Amino acid sequence: MARKFWFWALLGLGMVLRLYGIANPLLDNHAWRQTDTASMAANLLQSGFFPLLPQLDYDGPPPNYAELEFPLVPLLTALLWKIFGQSDILARAVVLAFSAGALVLIFYLGEVLYDSNSGLLGMAFFAVNPMAIYYGRSVMPESAMIFFSLAAVYWLVLWHRTGRFLHLGLAASAFALAVLAKLPAVMLALPLLVLGVQKLKGQILVSRSFWFFVGVGLIPPLLYYSWAHIAAGTRYVSGIVQNRMSFPPPDLLYLRKTLERMVTGSLLVTAMFAPFVRRPRVGNAFIWAWSGVLLVYTLTVCARIQLDYYLFPFIPLLCLLAGGTMGKLWGSAPGVVVSVMMLLSCLNTAYLSLPDYYRVDFRTLYQAQAIARLTRPGDLLILDGAPPMTFYYSGRKGWRLEPGSQTPQVLESLRQKGAKAFVILPQSALKPDLKQYLDRHYVYVRQGGFYDLSRYSG
Repeated sequence: MARKFWFWALLGLGMVLRLYGIANPLLDNHAWRQTDTASMAANLLQSGFFPLLPQLDYDGPPPNYAELEFPLVPLLTALLWKIFGQSDILARAVVLAFSAGALVLIFYLGEVLYDSNSGLLGMAFFAVNPMAIYYGRSVMPESAMIFFSLAAVYWLVLWHRTGRFLHLGLAASAFALAVLAKLPAVMLALPLLVLGVQKLKGQILVSRSFWFFVGVGLIPPLLYYSWAHIAAGTRYVSGIVQNRMSFPPPDLLYLRKTLERMVTGSLLVTAMFAPFVRRPRVGNAFIWAWSGVLLVYTLTVCARIQLDYYLFPFIPLLCLLAGGTMGKLWGSAPGVVVSVMMLLSCLNTAYLSLPDYYRVDFRTLYQAQAIARLTRPGDLLILDGAPPMTFYYSGRKGWRLEPGSQTPQVLESLRQKGAKAFVILPQSALKPDLKQYLDRHYVYVRQGGFYDLSRYSG
């Protein structure tokens, strides 16, 4: 009875924390990624629910096929929009559902690896972790990736214990969905392989179970990402690998600050003790493999690409390990006190770290709404900067001009391709020579903050 009470209490706490800012437009932290995800949903809604070629609202007239993860969150969002109408809250509801599922899986995975107390404590850490709170309601694919990653681990641990084909099939399917939701989930292949070697031993390469998992878990993502690479007009996944990973040196100072702020020191410290004080039922080799691959990923990827949500895959493992550590101590009064203090420390860090994340840039929203009123559906825009959020909230598509491309010649070439408005974004400072050219030739619509390229004035 007590276990059931605490399970529902922790699930409720986690959801309450994630409901903060639920009515925000998608213009709080990482608005670019959030509106990209929502724009994929809007394009699916408009173009007939064909998910194998996700579309963004830029760069150029539609269709703008992009090499991105399989649009699982956008697809579910578009289905809800088809039934209930388009709204940002429904888009956040999809992410919240995956976040709730991840909380539940943390409990069951902690229970099967250690015991019920460890599962509850791991669930508690995940409920109050700053990163899990914020990205558990942000319209991005991270929560779906985490949910299916945990499902893959949970079902394969059960297969390791029972040998049932159903568990293996569920694990392989969940792993495929995790990788399709976002590519970094492929890291789980190593710890899952360790479980397979433990179960099948020297027969793994001739085992039908192994090749079944490879066929179901890896072939669909391989086919999808290969197709996306060939068919897409804009290459993002391979571009990140080729461009952003090749030259910048790791920024360990950024990594340390992000770990302190969004992962929390108390969670890190508590988790570090787990392999030494608590042996999971499947053995420590699985834990070391999972920890090792995440450590390499953190030092090579997260320290180069300075987007804190890249660290999110670390959080479930740390919560499971912290739950294992505290579960070992839970039977004693000092253990209970230490556990509560660690959890309160995580919650306090969330309280201090997250306020800036929820701040909404209403200037972008108001300008986009004005553009929607003052232009016609189907009109193409040119934005004077890279952030594309204006496209989503105006319901328009078009081009973005980086500073080096902001010349009259580029502007005129895009006007010839159909651009109807040149938008000055709220955070922008237009280059003086381009401003002079625009003032000389086109009418400025102050209410929408754009030059009307269809109204030539000289």
